[in-house]
Amino acid sequence: MLEKIGLSVLIFIITFWTIIFMVLPFKYKPDDNIIKGNNPSSPQNPNLKLKLLITFFLSLILTPIIIKISDHALKSLANIKWDL
Repeated sequence: MLEKIGLSVLIFIITFWTIIFMVLPFKYKPDDNIIKGNNPSSPQNPNLKLKLLITFFLSLILTPIIIKISDHALKSLANIKWDL
């Protein structure tokens, strides 16, 4: 039971970071008012709270799906007769 929880948390973390890197570039607009010392490619309004919420809920939805698919795939591999 404990390893199942640990695996679920690990899959959630990997899913979360994968999705956050996919969501970060959405609605990107570079800042027009460049102040000395700021990076010219920094976004004008990054909307990080919205992007984190979207990422969190997508990860919550996708994590059980990924776990179900991986469990099914592992059970299918266990049923193969390996004649070596």
